[in-house]
Amino acid sequence: MKIIRPTERRRSKSRPIGNLDDPNRQYLVDFSHEALIVSEPHWRLPNGAWSGGGPFYVHKSSRDFGPIVTYPFQLFGPRVSWATGGVMAVVNSAPAWIPTSGSLAETNWSNLKDIASSHWLSGFVKARPGNPVASLGQFVYELKELPSIPYSGGLSSVPFRNWPRHLLRVLSDFRNLGSEYLNYSFGWKPFVGDLRKMYNLWKTIDKRMAQIVRENGRSIRRRATLVNERSRNVELGEGLPGAWIYGWPYLGGGYASIKTTRIVEEDVWFVGKFQYYIPDTSSSMWNAKARAALFGVLPTPELIWNVLPWSWLIDWFSDMGDFYSYFSANAVDNLVCHYSYVMRRWKARTEYSVDTNRDGLNAPPFAFWPNLTFSFSTVLEDEIKMRYGGGNPFGLNVKLDSLSGHQLAILAALGISRSKVR
Repeated sequence: MKIIRPTERRRSKSRPIGNLDDPNRQYLVDFSHEALIVSEPHWRLPNGAWSGGGPFYVHKSSRDFGPIVTYPFQLFGPRVSWATGGVMAVVNSAPAWIPTSGSLAETNWSNLKDIASSHWLSGFVKARPGNPVASLGQFVYELKELPSIPYSGGLSSVPFRNWPRHLLRVLSDFRNLGSEYLNYSFGWKPFVGDLRKMYNLWKTIDKRMAQIVRENGRSIRRRATLVNERSRNVELGEGLPGAWIYGWPYLGGGYASIKTTRIVEEDVWFVGKFQYYIPDTSSSMWNAKARAALFGVLPTPELIWNVLPWSWLIDWFSDMGDFYSYFSANAVDNLVCHYSYVMRRWKARTEYSVDTNRDGLNAPPFAFWPNLTFSFSTVLEDEIKMRYGGGNPFGLNVKLDSLSGHQLAILAALGISRSKVR
């Protein structure tokens, strides 16, 4: 693995805050830090192609303390001073630099690799060519328990003019509502969905078979979305102006309201370059098997798992379904993956917004400061981009000595070097 030396870029801007006449005044430090911590670059292969690269990890962080305001004030004397106020107390203004080396950086990278590895199997199963399009086998098995007809509340025996009143009486029974919702969500909705998938496949089966034949022996790039989540959380608070605004006199009245908005985005996706080899695409035996695979009627471990009671519940908390799918045959034979990566982008933005109204005071020559209304903000942003995987034809962490004779024969048939298995 060719890991380049970590590189980083730091930018910072200091701004004085507090009393302008104070020689020991403090400073706000707006900063951004971008660190490329792990990267395996592309390089030329003996056949002239590019390697495809390897692991990648970059971390960006920034702190922006927003605007400050300058205002005059006077306390217990005729001399007028000038002060500045800004958001200071909500976050430590000292830059929290991203670790680029040492045990902490290694721990961060190890945790990210664990996250990516947990998604690899699901991504591979979703992206590989030849997957079943319909679930006819499971559909036929489940016909023995057809979903019940949606509850009508006995409308057939009620005069038409009394239907509205009767339906209101039915809807008031929450037990009926709950059971009908489950009947729709886990009964009729998947039942109708399976029917639509089988009908659409029946219309396009010849086109799909022709595509499989056309792509036999070729390299195919595939992508699958695994996670696409967005969250937004808002918290509100109130207090005195000096509670969050540094540099403002605490004397006098007024109020301040603070709003904390946190937005988190996460995207995880799988990319891979596949290749399969079907020795005889004109064979009637392969043709029948491929069609059965597309309709989902081959007796595979995946089909047996799906018809087991409560397997859907286990899949909710684990990847057992993906595990059985990985070892199940589909419409193509001798499948390998020239490279496969799990890509992840995580971004968090936290904004502290303070709206303050500080009552002024005019009592010369002892004290003076103006009535001031202003809004301050602090924005924190963190972003992580990473890639994990490589060019192993049979998945992550597969060693050459663990390959079977059949797998070695696949490498030879497709002209893939054994050195790719590492």
